[in-house]
Amino acid sequence: MTRNQRGKGGNKQSKRKGQDARSLALETLMNILEEGAYANIAVNERLQQSHLKGPDRGFFTELVYGTTRTVNTLDWALAHFLKKDLARFTPAIRNVLRLGAYQLLYLERVPSRAAVHQSVELAKAYGHQGVAALVNGVLRNLLRRQEEVVFPDLEEEPIRHIALKYSHPEWLVDRWVAEFGVEDTIRLCRYNNTSSPLTLRVNTLKTTREELTMKLAARGIEAMESSYAPEGLIV
Repeated sequence: MTRNQRGKGGNKQSKRKGQDARSLALETLMNILEEGAYANIAVNERLQQSHLKGPDRGFFTELVYGTTRTVNTLDWALAHFLKKDLARFTPAIRNVLRLGAYQLLYLERVPSRAAVHQSVELAKAYGHQGVAALVNGVLRNLLRRQEEVVFPDLEEEPIRHIALKYSHPEWLVDRWVAEFGVEDTIRLCRYNNTSSPLTLRVNTLKTTREELTMKLAARGIEAMESSYAPEGLIV
C-alpha cells in the first residue's frame, strides 16, 4: 500500500490527494497499512482536511475501514491472479489492488465497471501505463473468476482457513478455536466483519429521544431506540 515507500510514480501522488473518495482512501490506507497509523485517527484526520461531502464521506470511510478489515482475505484472493508476490509491488499499487478487490468482493452497490475503471485511473496516477494495465487485468480476472479463489481446507487446516476467509490474525483464531471451537469461532469472525451501526446520543437538555426520532423520520431517516443506552438512537 502506500506510505514510506513511494516507488515509481511517487511524484504523481500529490496530484490525486484529496480529489475524491477513492484517492483519499488510498492515501489513508497507506498511512494505516504501511506506516502503522491507527485507522480511526487516520480517517478522522483525513475527513477534517478534505472537502468530501455527504455520501462521499461515507463512501470514503467504508473503503478505508472495509479494506483494512478484510485485507488478509483480499491479499489471498489477489494472489490467485498475480504472477509475483503482492509485496513486490509499490505500496501505492498494492493498495490500489486491495481497494479495487474490496469493491468487487464486498460492495454490491458499487458497479463492477466503476470499481475497475477507477482503480485503473488510480494506478495511472500513482504508477504508469504498464502497471495500470496489470491492475485492469487482475481485477477483471478476479471479477470473472471468483470461483477460482480457494481457501485452505477447513477440516485439514481450520486455523488458516478461518484466518484467510474471514481476515483475522492466525494467532487470534488459534486462541478462539481452542476456547470456543471451530463453529463458534467462525460465527465470531463473521460478526467482527459486519459494519457497526451509527449510534447517536440524544442531548436530552434540548430534546427527547422520541422527538428526535420523529424529526429524523420527517427527513427520511429511519431510527430505532437503543436497548442498551437510554439516550441512544440507532440509524
